[in-house]
Amino acid sequence: MDKAGIKAFMIWLETASEDQLAQHKEFILARAGMITTREGKADLRLALRLLEEEVLARIQSARHG
Repeated sequence: MDKAGIKAFMIWLETASEDQLAQHKEFILARAGMITTREGKADLRLALRLLEEEVLARIQSARHG
């Protein structure tokens, strides 16, 4: 993913609903086996990490909010 793609994904993460986050994670995981390149696998790991960080941030925010 290039810098513009990462930025766009991060903006989407901030505005996506919890259901959208869960659906996107399922979508990524369902297609993980199709990814064969090193770059593709790195993008997959990055996307999953960013998704999980967003979910955790929302949980922490709800606990302290």
